[in-house]
Amino acid sequence: MSLGAYIKRHRWDLAFVDRDWNFRFIDTKYSDRWFADPFILSVAGQEVVVLAEEFTFRTGKGRIARLLIDADDCILKEMEIILELDTHLSFPAIFRKDGDVFIYPENSASGGSRLYRYDDQTRKMEAVALLSETPLTDAVIFQGVPGRNLILSTALPDPNGKELLVLASKDVFSPCQIIQKVHFDDYVARNAGDVFVRDGVFVRPAQICDGGYGYGLGVEFQKMEVGKDGALTFAPLERHFPPAGYDGMHTYNSWGDVHIVDCRRFLHPGLRGFLHRIKHGRGR
Repeated sequence: MSLGAYIKRHRWDLAFVDRDWNFRFIDTKYSDRWFADPFILSVAGQEVVVLAEEFTFRTGKGRIARLLIDADDCILKEMEIILELDTHLSFPAIFRKDGDVFIYPENSASGGSRLYRYDDQTRKMEAVALLSETPLTDAVIFQGVPGRNLILSTALPDPNGKELLVLASKDVFSPCQIIQKVHFDDYVARNAGDVFVRDGVFVRPAQICDGGYGYGLGVEFQKMEVGKDGALTFAPLERHFPPAGYDGMHTYNSWGDVHIVDCRRFLHPGLRGFLHRIKHGRGR
């Protein structure tokens, strides 16, 4: 491992948050890997099933993991890999239709985006459709417009920039095409989780990125509206950042009263801060 890679080495930790944004970090008991991009599959009492990116330092590649978490004690009880490919996987977004569960993970390294049917009893994933041949990054399906199937996403080569793509298809199993490009004044185009409804308003979690620094500094909630012409508009509502000791947060998802995020911390923060000041002439 090079000195630069050693200094930049980091991990993501999962945490439950409440409505006041108090953090309860989950003990995964792993030192050789971390978990990020959490999506809640189900909640039964204190047991929460989460799909997340699993990243091991040994392989340097993400896989999709199923995590069984005790929400009362904040302890990971079970972990199982449910999808591994030759290319990096992350952001296992969940789509439900007619009683079936589908997952469409971020896989821009493959050059496209696929939809998988998932059976939680057998833990099996079956590829059922090609969503897009565009290398989408952290895509989310949005069906808040009657009769329309939309996908919101950034894409390579500028996943952390200021442009959000809106894609449409006749149904979720058909390839989609770009129908709108939304331009932001700030680096907040990349998704940070599923669109949710709060007080009758569609809210899109977006990553707060920095073109000269990286991605996932925090999460911005944006009010999302559909115009009479069908075009989507976005307006900032509020911003949230990780607690002390962490310098990044880039995913937020919820199920009822259960809210989960991921937070980044560097393993060698002193050396990393020194290198960053040398490179950019500023610190964080």
